[in-house]
Amino acid sequence: MIAEKCEHTPGTWTAERHGHSWRIFAGSTWIADIVWNGHNEVHGEANARLIAAAPDLLAACEAVLDGYDCPDKDAEFDWSVMAGQLRAEIAKARGEQPNRRLGGIGGQDDE
Repeated sequence: MIAEKCEHTPGTWTAERHGHSWRIFAGSTWIADIVWNGHNEVHGEANARLIAAAPDLLAACEAVLDGYDCPDKDAEFDWSVMAGQLRAEIAKARGEQPNRRLGGIGGQDDE
């Protein structure tokens, strides 16, 4: 399993604004700062969200690969559930709200 090779700071990461920067935390552990010069504040926030989402995106991608590598893919892996989880993590990274009922992004369903 790929997850056993994890060397980054474990846990759910969050992004919090601090003056002219965004700080990335894993729980109470300060991991990084995203600093902007005042001209690209929107990019600074988007970059911080993407970095904070990285561990969850990595876990979702690893789960897809675990399902793909499963010898009996169709019997043991629900691709629609995984697609919904991937969409939710991508929406979080983009600062959007996923449609949890259908797994769509930004209120749009998959049908």
